[in-house]
Amino acid sequence: MTKYYSFLTGILVFFTGCFASLPPKISDEYLNNKTSEESTKLEVIEKQIIDISNNKEELEKASKITDLKLAVMKKELSQFEAEEALLIDKQRLYVTQNDTKMQEEVKGEIEKNKKDQAAAKLKLEYMKAKQKDLKNKIDVNEAELSMKVAEKYYEQAKIGKSNQDKLMGAPANEKDAKNRINVADYEKYFNDQKEYLSREQKDQAESELKLKEAEKKLKDAGVIIDII
Repeated sequence: MTKYYSFLTGILVFFTGCFASLPPKISDEYLNNKTSEESTKLEVIEKQIIDISNNKEELEKASKITDLKLAVMKKELSQFEAEEALLIDKQRLYVTQNDTKMQEEVKGEIEKNKKDQAAAKLKLEYMKAKQKDLKNKIDVNEAELSMKVAEKYYEQAKIGKSNQDKLMGAPANEKDAKNRINVADYEKYFNDQKEYLSREQKDQAESELKLKEAEKKLKDAGVIIDII
């Protein structure tokens, strides 16, 4: 349990540092008196935060592997392009030498090279789409984390405000009221994060569609990516 909360605290500290507009953490003295329902709700949110964080690690690993595959594919295409230039030079040589046998041979090699290049370009297009989609998924994951942290703070603010009023009574004046927990600030931040998540999800949906289109082109051309 201690390890669980240490991990969760690390996540919350990270997001508190990353988002300057995140309202301050509610003091523990106002969170001691929680109902079983309130405690359960917070525990569910905390579990969701950890699950989302674990998923982020998997996505980042997949993205790193995809980056490496993309680098390999770019070099493979460059090799085909270099080979094409060499074959064209050979073709010019054999034409000049009037070597019909070698002309036919290099002609076949050029045709094969063109097919290899076309397949390599389709593979590259697919891998770029996959890379973009993974990076968008990571952005969605981070937005989900931010939203869940905001939700946790919002729920704590509601609990804290109720307990604060019980302990301190009604605000004596306007200045006193301003120094109390303002639940509206936490609600606004939570809503802002939900809107941000919605935008990120829209971008990811678009990149996923482009990935499917690139995958269809591969299948239609009968091209198989052998390093996936």
